[in-house]
Amino acid sequence: MKNLLATILMATLLSSASTDIHGVLQNAFSTMPTKYDQKTPTDFCSDFPCLAKYIDGGAAAYFDAGVKRVAISTIKNNANNEITTYVYEFSTESQAETFYQKVDTSKPISLKICQKGRIDEGFIVGLKGEILCGKYYVESISDKKYEGAIDDMKSLLTVIGSRINKLK
Repeated sequence: MKNLLATILMATLLSSASTDIHGVLQNAFSTMPTKYDQKTPTDFCSDFPCLAKYIDGGAAAYFDAGVKRVAISTIKNNANNEITTYVYEFSTESQAETFYQKVDTSKPISLKICQKGRIDEGFIVGLKGEILCGKYYVESISDKKYEGAIDDMKSLLTVIGSRINKLK
């Protein structure tokens, strides 16, 4: 009976934590300058098989670096531009910081969101925006560069960063 109660309590704690992370992405795109709609419902991963569906060949590195959970969502506008956002929750702030520092950027634009932020204009296809907020590392990737893409990315990351700051 004690084990059953412990299991129920742990499941409740985990589900409330995942709700918080899901809430970070919920309608975050609604304040962006360009009109976007949710293309995919927010998915939540806490294991390798789930994350491997989204990250081809690199999912193990995230968990090896200390990731506990990931929330993932894709939005799309009328011109078929997509932005996929990953909110990674690490076990500690130092793990998130180390991971952020290891990410390569070629032409970063600095952002004043949370502790650190940047948008990489030199990303292979589109844009890649990143912010570091405590034990959360956020990565947003647009599928292509388009007029207004940088402003859209800044707006999205600003909303997500302010929501993460409320979780702390």
